[in-house]
Amino acid sequence: MVASLRVRHPGRANARVEASPLLGSRIALTKGEAAVFDGVSGKLLQAPAEKRPSALTQRVMAGLHFAQFGGYPMRWLYFLCSAVSCAMIASGLVLFVIRQRLKVAEANAGQGFLRLVETLNVGTLAGLMLGCIALLWAARLLPADLPGRAGWEARLFFAVWALAFVHAWRRPPMAAWREQLWAAALLCMGLPLLGGFSALSLDRTRLLLELSVFLCGAVLGWVAWRVGRADAADRLSRPLQGAVRC
Repeated sequence: MVASLRVRHPGRANARVEASPLLGSRIALTKGEAAVFDGVSGKLLQAPAEKRPSALTQRVMAGLHFAQFGGYPMRWLYFLCSAVSCAMIASGLVLFVIRQRLKVAEANAGQGFLRLVETLNVGTLAGLMLGCIALLWAARLLPADLPGRAGWEARLFFAVWALAFVHAWRRPPMAAWREQLWAAALLCMGLPLLGGFSALSLDRTRLLLELSVFLCGAVLGWVAWRVGRADAADRLSRPLQGAVRC
């Protein structure tokens, strides 16, 4: 299925017509393939090469990765499955830290390793989300004609992520969780407002993106609020536990 036609050197003897296939019409990735015709005679000059089994396998794996087949329902399914997988990994890391805390409390040793694990958890989970939303802000705030713009976006992403690890090391674990989650939530919920000022036009794709980011921010805000409540309850219970021991 043809998605687009591109005419090169129109009106000249060396005119060429490129027919590009419709992306998503099959699982195998077809991006970069095109049929090239002579713009004067219509003769076929170049056709997509027949794929060997190894090349076809690579194209199918790439197509499964980019999910250009199946339309938006398939992409939403990918998104939900990925979110569930991330939640499973995150909950496993948190449960590991809880178990390590119990071991440290029983043995009264291993504080350094526990502190390292808590820092890595906060930076890897909350810090990564903070870096991702910072990347979306950079995409809207950096000038469009900035030389090496894509490189600056990547540098900002890694800079914010690195600062998240530093912040997690310098702050108490629960405070680091709460502060980074609140920061990510506010940036997510503020992105549609920023988009309203920076966008010349609002298309359907951008509207859905910013609505999804806003909902993610609301969920992160709820999680940050629950973390704050749990931290406050834990701090209130410590004096009571000490009084009972006395």
